[in-house]
Amino acid sequence: MKAFSLGGIAGATLLVLAASLIPASVSAHSDPLAPRSLLQLDVDPLTGTLEQRDAYNLEIAGRHQDGGPRYGPLPVPAGSRLRNFTVGNNGEQTITYWSDNGIMDASVESAIIVIHGRNRDGATYWSIADQALRSAIRDGYAGANPKTVVVAPQFLSSIRNQGQYTANQIAFADANAWQVGEEATAPQGTSVTSFSAINGLLGRLALTSQFPKLKRVVLVGHGGGGQMISRYAVLGEVPSSAQYSIRFVIGNPSSNLYFTPNRPLTSSFDARGASRDRCPLYNTYRYGFDRIKDFCPTAAASSRTPQSYFSRFVQRDVVFLVSNADTDASGDQTCMAILLGGVARRDRTFSYWRYINQLAGTGADLSAFKRGRFSSQLPNWSSVTGGRLRAQLSIVPNAGHNPVEVFGHSLGRAALFNQGQVPAGASPA
Repeated sequence: MKAFSLGGIAGATLLVLAASLIPASVSAHSDPLAPRSLLQLDVDPLTGTLEQRDAYNLEIAGRHQDGGPRYGPLPVPAGSRLRNFTVGNNGEQTITYWSDNGIMDASVESAIIVIHGRNRDGATYWSIADQALRSAIRDGYAGANPKTVVVAPQFLSSIRNQGQYTANQIAFADANAWQVGEEATAPQGTSVTSFSAINGLLGRLALTSQFPKLKRVVLVGHGGGGQMISRYAVLGEVPSSAQYSIRFVIGNPSSNLYFTPNRPLTSSFDARGASRDRCPLYNTYRYGFDRIKDFCPTAAASSRTPQSYFSRFVQRDVVFLVSNADTDASGDQTCMAILLGGVARRDRTFSYWRYINQLAGTGADLSAFKRGRFSSQLPNWSSVTGGRLRAQLSIVPNAGHNPVEVFGHSLGRAALFNQGQVPAGASPA
């Protein structure tokens, strides 16, 4: 099957850059392998309120805080419209791009929910997913249904989008806090998080009175959006009454969530001098489960242990999409991320694939994955998994950190539209 070309939309690399607010008295480090000591709370200079931050935002606080790119009014691609959904108990709303294709809610049979990257370019991601759908229908993918809506939530910056959202629409000060399920900073005092916003959207789709024919939902993200889907696939609470199946497609994230303190042996990859001894935040959430209840309200509301989260995760329909040429030292280059398998996103995901297979006790042949080996101290949780792991890995050849290349490839479209198995793709380098 052919890859498609996406007109004038650039395949912008989605870098997970530094973005958070700290008091002026806290100075930034020059050594990326020596994070500052863990702070319980930081002061948000916009509101004067105290707020908590996950390990990434604690580490890079003050270096690049600008809320991400500054945009004007939200662009609306042809074939889409903006649609608000109420996702909070106090009327809080999230903005989405929604297919304007004449399909009434009552006729929708499948939905693709695509999460933008750190650049908050929901319009671009809506267009990428919409074009993937159109090309898959054209090329005869069995699961490509013309009665599909493409939905792209837009997570706004309370810094860079000031004046561009209403008093009840959610926005975030830390440019990438939404990637890991943190609370929004607008409206002031809200308890809505990015995860609860997705919960609200999935809950709306689960209303059979509104979407009676909906049978399949795909949650997909790339780069920063891939980070969000990776963690939501572990922590997210899918509506138990949903009439649809759900697949999580995780494209080229900078990091994934580890269930245990184990990390790949630094002797098995180039760790650039990073070590757990020199990286006190290495297992703090967003990277591991340490202090997860402090930083992720979804986890704080749950009584699940890391092992019980894992026993649920292995049963979920998850596809990891990895570009074989996503090897640049870009995105998250903190020591916490490097300890996941090196400087490249590709290698970190390969290490994570080895990790979740060994943790689940699948007995899979992992000999092709040369980097990112683990010590014998990595536990075997087959007692709760039965040695099974439903997740799949698909390696996209000749693609870099570019969502157009990934979802324009036959493997990317297979991940979105095939039901059941997806091709494994290229061999790991």
